[in-house]
Amino acid sequence: ARMGAAAEALGGGIDHVVCTAGVLRVGASVETSPEELAEVIDVNVKGTLNVARAAHRYLRERQGSFTVFASSSFTLGRPNYVAYSGSKAAGVNIAPGLAVERAADEARVRERPGGAGSRPAPAPAGGPAPRAGATAPLSPTDVRAIVEEFLSEHRLSRRGTA
Repeated sequence: ARMGAAAEALGGGIDHVVCTAGVLRVGASVETSPEELAEVIDVNVKGTLNVARAAHRYLRERQGSFTVFASSSFTLGRPNYVAYSGSKAAGVNIAPGLAVERAADEARVRERPGGAGSRPAPAPAGGPAPRAGATAPLSPTDVRAIVEEFLSEHRLSRRGTA
């Protein structure tokens, strides 16, 4: 709600929201405290849903778009990353559901798995080697380029040219 009020106070609105909610707690799930597990779920899953809910009204008003960034960890359950990988799989599945729910409002939802940078992924400590073709986490420059591409596509689709 604060983001919408701030945008309106500046005389504008919200055209696009990028959600990168994420917290990683490394360690065996049986040795992770209930509080740490709850934090991973609260931030990675509930955080994504809460940002989507808060942004919806503003995006609907302007036929805006919402992008969820996830992690390549959603594709591979790894030791010591169990809660994180599971929570990121949830994020990947939240986006298509939101897209269908919001199609009537013409508010576009996109999901972007992370880990699609150009550098090879390092092997996680205590875990298996990365899968073939896995890449390192996205840099801020990578994220910006992806968001700019999504915004460009969205602007074209709103004009009916894409």
